[in-house]
Amino acid sequence: MSTADLIVTWTNLLACTFAAGVNFWAARVGWHDWSPLRSATGALAAFYAVGYAVLLAGMVEFAPWSLFFRGFSPVVWLVVWSGPALQSRRVWRRLEGKVREAIAMHSHASGAT
Repeated sequence: MSTADLIVTWTNLLACTFAAGVNFWAARVGWHDWSPLRSATGALAAFYAVGYAVLLAGMVEFAPWSLFFRGFSPVVWLVVWSGPALQSRRVWRRLEGKVREAIAMHSHASGAT
């Protein structure tokens, strides 16, 4: 690997490791509705971190490594890139419903129409 490739690969390894850690942490202590998505994101990040470590250790050549990881791209696009938008919308709908229920109960209890 060239120096530039090594820098990029090490940076990816560090970023994946950080992403795995913060997502696993957020799954434990964050908003419960987001836990499954955070856990899945953390698992994918950890998987990629292991992949980058294997690449840096010279256990596999870049071309087969890249071909293997490209196979996981659709999963990554769905979980990491689309998942937060979909989950945000689900959580918002649920929250919006609860707010509407609370407003309706308050209006009914106070006699407002």
